[in-house]
Amino acid sequence: MDSLAEIRRIQTQLQLLAPFRDAGLVPEPAATPSQLARLEATLGFELPPSYAQFLLRHNGWRRFFDGVHLLGTNEIGHADHAAAARLLLNTTLRTRDGAAPKLVPFGIDSQMCSIFAFDVNCASAEKPVVAWVGELGIRADNFPKFLELLGQIAAAELHSSSHTGAVNLSPNIASSAA
Repeated sequence: MDSLAEIRRIQTQLQLLAPFRDAGLVPEPAATPSQLARLEATLGFELPPSYAQFLLRHNGWRRFFDGVHLLGTNEIGHADHAAAARLLLNTTLRTRDGAAPKLVPFGIDSQMCSIFAFDVNCASAEKPVVAWVGELGIRADNFPKFLELLGQIAAAELHSSSHTGAVNLSPNIASSAA
């Protein structure tokens, strides 16, 4: 998961330019295999292998990207997170047959305005990711591709801020900084 290291590197540089940014630079300690097994038993399905691997390295990551927490084994499946996913994402997303996808959030900010979720209706082991960050809707084929996309967004923000001397803030960060 080189994308995690790259995002952390860029976030560190952005933090130096704008110390008020809501970015966490230190992940949580690893989950145990038994914590992961308990979570999957509770959910009734296996997490995407890439996210399971992430949890076995880092059992969550506070304020990982734009204030969004990557959820750990004790947070995934929380009813409030599922309700936020339905509110933010299900109203705009539809499957081919017109039904709302079944979403399992794995990232959310403290205001429940930005959310990352897996579409668990997909038959593949690596589930697609849908996200709403600030006012930006994002889709990715899987968690690794989602991390690559977040890395590109962070790199563009760093590039922009290093050329203008100002950090471009998302609506979430701008409102919390005001």
